[in-house]
This record gives sequence, C-alpha cells and structure tokens, in this order.
Amino acid sequence: MLLLKNVYLEGKTQDVLIKNNVFQKIAPSIEEKHADVLDCTGKAILPSFCNMHTHAAMMFLRGIGEDLELFDWLNNVIWPLENRLTPEAVYYISKFAALEMIKTGTTMFTDMYFHIDQTIKAVIETGLRGFITFTSMDMFDHEETKRRIKRGEEFLNTPCECNRIMKGISPHAVYTASEELIKADKKMTDAHGVFLNMHVSETKNEVEECLKKYGKTPLALLDSWGV
Repeated sequence: MLLLKNVYLEGKTQDVLIKNNVFQKIAPSIEEKHADVLDCTGKAILPSFCNMHTHAAMMFLRGIGEDLELFDWLNNVIWPLENRLTPEAVYYISKFAALEMIKTGTTMFTDMYFHIDQTIKAVIETGLRGFITFTSMDMFDHEETKRRIKRGEEFLNTPCECNRIMKGISPHAVYTASEELIKADKKMTDAHGVFLNMHVSETKNEVEECLKKYGKTPLALLDSWGV
C-alpha cells in the first residue's frame, strides 16, 4: 500500500490511498499504519497524459537537423536515415520511447510510423495503450496508391489480441499523399469506425505550396475532400 499525504488534487489538498495499484480512498486526512507514506506537499496528482501524435521510433533522431526547413529536413536528412532502419531497430527504439513515456506520466499515445508490428510488440510488452496507425503515402504514384489502400485495409482487418491496441490510418500529408489516397483512407476509417490521423499545416512553406498547387490551404483542401 502507498499513502500519498498532502497532495494537491482538483483544487484541494488531499490524502490518497493506493492498494494493489488501485486508488482505494481519497479524503482530507487518511491514516493507514500498514502503508508506505509519501509526503507530497507542494506536489499535484493528475490523470496520466495521452500523446496524440508521435513517431516513437524517431526518438533516436531527436535534435538532428533541427535548424532546417521541413522539406529540407525530410528529404535530405530524415528519410535517408530512416531508410536504413531495420524492423529490429524500430522495436528497440519504440520500446525505449515507451519507457520514456511511462517515466514522464504518458500512458497512451498515437503513433504514425512504419514496421508497425514492431511498435505494437513494444506497446504490448511495456503495458501502454497505443493508437497504432498505418502510414499512408503514395508520392502521387497511382500504382503506389493502390498498394497503400490494399495494405491499409489488410492492417485494419488483421485482429490484434491485445485490447490496449487500437488502430487507425495516417495519410502523411497533402504534399505526400494524393487526393485519391486521402479520400480512400477517409472512407476506410469511416467504414471501420476508427480514426484518421494526419500532418496538417505544419509550416508556412507547406501552406504556401498547397495554395500554389490547389488554391486552398491544407485545412480548406481537406474539408473540400470531405476529410
């Protein structure tokens, strides 16, 4: 048992008793002689965090090329490095990222990456909850569009025995995914009752390029496509 004394909770100083990893009692004052007591004066207790957009296995790239503009960073630094990642590397880095999340109070995250079976394995082993998504990008190649749609459907239709794993589809961005693919992803997620996750208007350059190509901002463009 663990007894948290004098912890700030929803505007009040309270004691919190935890037994077998379950909150047993919350009151202004609790006495429990068999509990380990932790004085939490000056500290607060709050629900765990949910990180709604991650690339867990990219944590090894943290800080690399951080002074570069987005497209330069992606094309000349990140994508060439990612092309060398093995499934095994994605597993170990994702597991390390999961442990970092746990340490900082995050218990659920949405992930958008590749070798997703390895990310799922890391989530299962570390006890987190994960919205794991299939990354959908075709670089405007029609044959790749068809392949991505097929693989996305296969991912959503493959059962996962762990109830802490939820699935979704992540079209990468309007500059890497075609209208056909994004619309298909929206239709797919609606049919399966899952969510769609996407990069939108991350930089000024992305917005300007979208205006130049489509005459609309990324958000307005997606809205016109029913996304």
